[in-house]
Amino acid sequence: MKLIKNRESASKSRKKKKAMFEALKTEIAAASVERDRMRSEMHQYIEQLEKAHKENEELRSRVEEIGEENSKLKDSIIQMQQMLNDANQSIFNVMLHKSEMRENPFPMSTTAFSNLK
Repeated sequence: MKLIKNRESASKSRKKKKAMFEALKTEIAAASVERDRMRSEMHQYIEQLEKAHKENEELRSRVEEIGEENSKLKDSIIQMQQMLNDANQSIFNVMLHKSEMRENPFPMSTTAFSNLK
């Protein structure tokens, strides 16, 4: 009788160990699936991060280009303002000369006649 109980106990113990082993295998398989899912998700995030980093570098480069273009445009505007100032000064000089000509249309003749006296 004791021998039978020992066999039954050993059998129960083996069944219990087998059940625990199967449960562990199931947990390991689930964990493996979860690990694979997380790896896939991580790779997607890495790809998105790399894409965002590349876009960021492209935007920085474009900002630098725009800054250079701005600088060139500012220089052009300054040159155009100087040309406009010069043109305005020339127009002013012409208008002044015309005004002087109206007041004294023959500036040389009065000087010439004054020398004759």
